[in-house]
Amino acid sequence: MSTKFDVKKETENIIEYLRGYSKKYIIGMSGGKDSLVACALAVKAVGPENVLGLIMPNGVQDDLNDAIESCEFLKIKYKIVNIKPVYDIFENVIDESTGTARNYVSETNDPACLRTDVILSMTRRIGGMMINTCNRCEDVLGYSTFGGDNMGSVSPLMMYTTDEVIAIGDYLELPHHLVHKDPKDGMCGSSDEINLSRILNIPNFKYPRLCKLIRGEEHDFTDDEVKSIMNQYKKNKFKLDIIRIPHPNVDLFDYFLEF
Repeated sequence: MSTKFDVKKETENIIEYLRGYSKKYIIGMSGGKDSLVACALAVKAVGPENVLGLIMPNGVQDDLNDAIESCEFLKIKYKIVNIKPVYDIFENVIDESTGTARNYVSETNDPACLRTDVILSMTRRIGGMMINTCNRCEDVLGYSTFGGDNMGSVSPLMMYTTDEVIAIGDYLELPHHLVHKDPKDGMCGSSDEINLSRILNIPNFKYPRLCKLIRGEEHDFTDDEVKSIMNQYKKNKFKLDIIRIPHPNVDLFDYFLEF
């Protein structure tokens, strides 16, 4: 984590931003650290009574209990909406209407889009803003579903690296085992870092290594590995360019803002 990162200052900056942005928030709770930290910041900003958590398993969700624990720790209201029946109907309609077969890409990304539809439907029913929970490392690599979890009305963690998100979670005294759990996207069955090692062809890819590159600090990537990361960034940059989600200003060096 950058030595210039002031966790107290940045945490208070996000809270004040969220307090001035909306009086009510709705957030998808996955059981991971990003949704937990983003939700905790919203609770600090507007109070637990003005934050609704939506837990949206697609049939079975391995970390369902972590999502429930997150909501109960923060004392927010939450609803469990199982998207499996809608997902099955949706996929069958597409199969039959187009004569195409679902594949790995559709089966792992369509649920993320349906979850976003559920959250947006709730904003239309009860008001409030949808919180995007992506962090800077995910956005740099395009590790999110276009039209799915990369959507939102506001993105409190958008410009913060995974190390910084963890630091904010620790500062807020959130459950250690949830803040420090291995990151998983909930779709592929393996960790983000294992998936990204394969995608980038970088052995032992770890988010803390990327955090150093983002903040312009000494890192251990080879020139070819940096090129691979840059290619991935440029290939997925349209996700950020098309959907420009409001977020707090962050006065920290960012290697990728130069491109």
